[in-house]
Amino acid sequence: MRENNPYIYGAHQLEVKNVILSASTFYVRATSTFYVKVTSTFYVRVTSTFYVRATSTFYVRVTSTFYVRVTSTFYVRATSTFYVRVTSTFYVRVTSTFYVRVTSTFYVRVTSTFYVRVTSTFYVRVTSTFYVRVTSTFYVRVTSTFYVRVTSTFYVRVTSTFYVRVTSTFYVRVTSTFYVRATSTFYVRATPM
Repeated sequence: MRENNPYIYGAHQLEVKNVILSASTFYVRATSTFYVKVTSTFYVRVTSTFYVRATSTFYVRVTSTFYVRVTSTFYVRATSTFYVRVTSTFYVRVTSTFYVRVTSTFYVRVTSTFYVRVTSTFYVRVTSTFYVRVTSTFYVRVTSTFYVRVTSTFYVRVTSTFYVRVTSTFYVRVTSTFYVRATSTFYVRATPM
């Protein structure tokens, strides 16, 4: 120990600040602030604030507030309030109230009451009572009783009993018993022959 320990100051003044133990299967180093154990398959470092374990396939770090695991294919971070997983193709965050998944092409958020999906071309929101889809050119809302489609030039509403189309120049309503078309200058109502 004398040759390998720089913290021994002379034969009559021993002040051991660093203890090193070794065996054929592991290596241990302990100081007043940390503890390290190294074997052929893993590495462990423990301090008063965190714990690290590394192997050839993953790396783990644990503290009092979070947990991190890193491998060659993904990264995970977990705390008492959320969980995150990141890979080369997507990102996931989970909490007690919602779930989020993000990829290069879309974004998804799920809660107990709704589901949202967003891409570069459209936005979708789904709940237990309705479905909404929004793009750069139109807006659609669907419920159990009606269907609505809105664009920059017209508005359509469809239910089980009637159909309505409204534009800047006319209004149309169609039911099983009559047809109505109205403009700023006239009004037409027709019934089946």
